[in-house]
Amino acid sequence: MQIRRFLIILLISAISCSEWREIKIATVNKHGMFHERIQKALVSALKWVENAVQVQESQAIYPTKYVKKFVKGYDSSDIGTVTIQTPNKVFSVAFDSDDFDKVFKSADVVVFITPLTCKGTPVANGGQVELGKEYAVNIHKLGLLRYCYSEYQPQFNYYDLFRHELLHVLGYGILAKEDLPRRDAEDYQWKYEDGSEELATRSYFQTEDSATDETDYISMNIFSLQWFKVNRTFISPEADSYSFGKGFGCTFLTKSCFEFLEERKGTINERPAPFCPEDSVQKCFQTSDTLISFTCMDSPYTGQTADNGILPSAKNSKYNNRNTRFCPIFTVKTNEID
Repeated sequence: MQIRRFLIILLISAISCSEWREIKIATVNKHGMFHERIQKALVSALKWVENAVQVQESQAIYPTKYVKKFVKGYDSSDIGTVTIQTPNKVFSVAFDSDDFDKVFKSADVVVFITPLTCKGTPVANGGQVELGKEYAVNIHKLGLLRYCYSEYQPQFNYYDLFRHELLHVLGYGILAKEDLPRRDAEDYQWKYEDGSEELATRSYFQTEDSATDETDYISMNIFSLQWFKVNRTFISPEADSYSFGKGFGCTFLTKSCFEFLEERKGTINERPAPFCPEDSVQKCFQTSDTLISFTCMDSPYTGQTADNGILPSAKNSKYNNRNTRFCPIFTVKTNEID
């Protein structure tokens, strides 16, 4: 009875006169709930999305049968009970039931969770479920979140992980309009610490013009398309607190990290973050009740190129993490201090 009452409330609250309102988002998990701490992080991420993103009523018709036809992992007939998590409530319903059908119809976005194989660290990936051309709609209601069940780390930031993937589900980072002006990738010279140079390539993210108007809000405005609208009042405090790259200047964006560090030496604003100013520098970070030490030195050398195409030789590269473009960044945990 309680579940049915909640479903009725969802359906009534979904009715509006095409005004902007908070998005209604829910996850579906056929494997039950996550570890308690991870589940709480998922709830917090859903609440953040609900507050940050506004929508208008969809005119698209999404029959529940789309799920069984297009969502991998939920396309079989032997799925029993599934766990529904909304920003404010968790409950279970039979997958093949009227109750699930009501939940599905009342939500703007439904995210289906499936296992992901990984090793060593918690990972996830998310995105939209594309329908066949004959079912083309302007709003993507079906989302997929693949999560690594086998890994659990007490200090890992699952909240940011889920927020990141839920934004992918909404279209952030995967939507591009065909009529947007495109800027081709361009080559430039990447200068190393010893003064040598290598040809690198920079690419440009294709997005709406509005995303470039105010860089404090670029992360959210990127997916402010026809259906989504950002709640700027809610986002402002977080957007204004971003410090990465703030005040770093054009060198930080257009040249190598070594040129950026060299330019900062001896200046009034010598702050090198996020880069290490010298070799083997250690820095401590407090996480709850644990003090963790990090170092600039990184190993081993993998021989793989970075995302801009650079591949320093093993001989002259002291910083071997291609994910940081071989820059001296605080990335390696060396020990934990109780």
